[in-house]
Amino acid sequence: MCVEITMTSQTEIKPIGGYIYPDSDGYLVNPTSTSNISRKWLELTETLTEAYITAYSDNLHSIYIRGSVAQGTMISDVSDLDSFCLVRNQGTEKENNGLQFLVDQIAANHTFANGIEAYALTVDGALANVADKFLIKILALRVWGEDVSSQIDKYQVSIDAMNFCLRLDELENRFIEYSKLLRNDKEEKRYCVAISKLSLRIAFEIVMIRESKFTRDLFYCWESYAKYYPQHSSFLRDFLNHAVNPIADVESVVGNWTRVCTIFREQLENEHHLRDE
Repeated sequence: MCVEITMTSQTEIKPIGGYIYPDSDGYLVNPTSTSNISRKWLELTETLTEAYITAYSDNLHSIYIRGSVAQGTMISDVSDLDSFCLVRNQGTEKENNGLQFLVDQIAANHTFANGIEAYALTVDGALANVADKFLIKILALRVWGEDVSSQIDKYQVSIDAMNFCLRLDELENRFIEYSKLLRNDKEEKRYCVAISKLSLRIAFEIVMIRESKFTRDLFYCWESYAKYYPQHSSFLRDFLNHAVNPIADVESVVGNWTRVCTIFREQLENEHHLRDE
């Protein structure tokens, strides 16, 4: 993650978060802990937990938080509270809408959180999904219910920890098609943020094995990538800016997305060549 601090004449980007390092056996260590969470964020987490319980009742299996709050790097008025739950059976429309209604109320009463993300996955679905398994094992903190992370194998800094760059063609086409559905400036800015975050995280995955560590935090994604590809550092810095200062210019955003995907595609071939050597 990163934060922009606006001055009178310039905007300074400062880092938030950091890297996740492997242990002595080479396995990534989940850095989350309730001891990392300050009192007011812990109280917000507890309030959100009650919302999940109310919405899903006996269908609820477990609740997790992730991101800066779980890692203890949250900043008031900047950080979101990112969460998800596992349910035994697919959530019904009534359950899902009930959760969203409660989350909206909680967000309105806890304005120090920039936003609250909450959604449901089925237990079986999550344990069958590569990205969800990595999220649960390495990036998430269980705050209620049975912890399923023990059912998931450990991860090294390897191709198994890559979620985005190996699906580059699919993601490029999906986001280009999605751009055609945007209806207003608000949606275009959200799209800009999503593209910017995704681009930075793909950039990190490209150099991750050489870095021998992991991150999803945006500043550190850019920092690692720039070390190996300084010729594209400035271009990727634009994505870092737009992740926190989005623009409502879908044509420009799509153009940059197409360009960066072309760059990434060439670099992925180079990185595979380096690993083969």
